[in-house]
Amino acid sequence: MSFGQGPCPSRQTPGGAAALAAAYILAPNLEARAVWTAHQRVLSAPLDAVRATPPGRIAERIAELGAAIRSLAAQALDAAAFVIAYGLATLLLLGSASLAFVPVLLCWFLACGVIVARFVPRAAQAGTEAAAARSAMVGQLADAYANILAVKLAGDLGQERAAARRCIGERTDTLFAAQALHARAVALLQGANALLLLAVAAIGLGGALSGAIGAGAAAAALWLALRLAGMADMVLGLAGGLFETAGLLRDAMRSACLEPEAGPAPPAARRAGPRPEEVLRFEGLRFRRPGDGALLGPFDLALAPGATLGIAGPSGSGKSTLIGLLLGFGRPESGRILLAGEDIRGLPPDALRRRIAVAPQHGRLFRRSLRENLLHGCPEAGEAALAEAIALAGLGPVLAEHGLDADVGEDGTLLSGGERQRVLLARALLKLRVRGAPLLLLDEALSALDPASEAAVLDALARLPQRPAVVAVSHSPALLARMDLRLSVAAGPR
Repeated sequence: MSFGQGPCPSRQTPGGAAALAAAYILAPNLEARAVWTAHQRVLSAPLDAVRATPPGRIAERIAELGAAIRSLAAQALDAAAFVIAYGLATLLLLGSASLAFVPVLLCWFLACGVIVARFVPRAAQAGTEAAAARSAMVGQLADAYANILAVKLAGDLGQERAAARRCIGERTDTLFAAQALHARAVALLQGANALLLLAVAAIGLGGALSGAIGAGAAAAALWLALRLAGMADMVLGLAGGLFETAGLLRDAMRSACLEPEAGPAPPAARRAGPRPEEVLRFEGLRFRRPGDGALLGPFDLALAPGATLGIAGPSGSGKSTLIGLLLGFGRPESGRILLAGEDIRGLPPDALRRRIAVAPQHGRLFRRSLRENLLHGCPEAGEAALAEAIALAGLGPVLAEHGLDADVGEDGTLLSGGERQRVLLARALLKLRVRGAPLLLLDEALSALDPASEAAVLDALARLPQRPAVVAVSHSPALLARMDLRLSVAAGPR
């Protein structure tokens, strides 16, 4: 939606100065700063809050946020420059020709202010609704394109067409509403401009006939009034764009301005700590399962360096919730989790996760090279450590086929499921090797491997000189049988 369609004096000196300021100061600084700040907020936001919105839509909103802030500042500078330069100059010039023009101009300024106050704030709401409808439309289309195989395998495009038609229709409706608002504002402003021109012409003509105003001054007054009317159209466009941009900002901030993760909890009263050689300890740990709110626990166990713990349980039993607690995603109902003798509630989220190497089942891969995916989270790893992790994870065939610097595709689509799991496992092993993480968490990380490969990985982990404690979530009886301890989430340790 754009309000500014009338004569535009924006190429005059004030507009040129504003354009220069926008091009050389606002554009390269405000936009970059806004995008950077918003990106940091998203990275620091709680996991569930980020997952609630498709990643493409979040990225689009952040990009819109930077452009909108830059546009907002430029429009505000433009509007202020023209109001000061043209409004005050016209008022002074016409007032010097005849004081009879001053009340007319003041009434016109008041009328324009009422129009702006009445209609322009509505443009903010219209802009928010239009931006939200556009985000929904882009999200729907992107979701269909990302799952194009499923769309084609269904053999019927009717469902996707209906969903896209609904989103496109909602977007069109919001644009129609915005244009209707624009049309009403323009009609009222043109009415005020017509009254201004009639009044100035009448005063000028009357003054010229009576000799109170010279003919040249009367003509100049009419010309200034015409320019002022053109300026009003432009200022209304700027003001409308200002509030429309504010609407875009409000929509973008839904994704960009998320609350950060909870910080460390206040230190509790000191209790007897675990032995220094312990890596992980659960003390009276109780937590609620999200699905049905069932209270699970209490769980009590301790893991020494090199010890292994298998976590078992049916789907929905609370295994993922327990893993989330270990990684700082949530708080237990009671009890505590200690990592190397420290209550994890007293650790910042980033500090906690730096001390745990995680190989998830469904972790995503970046659309980058195999090397960049392996080194993510541990960029300082050298070639020797990288080669060791590749060998331990059994990535030799993948390396021979693709090479370290080959792009693995969107979410690793150029790799098989087992190969993606091996990449995630190698990434976790690098964290153990280079950063000395004392705990390795395998969250169904070997489910895509055959039994022989699974056994080979476990044997390799047992030979690691760092002797990390290993927590493995699995449905595999063979893997669970090799664990030193087993924890059934619904029942307790044994």
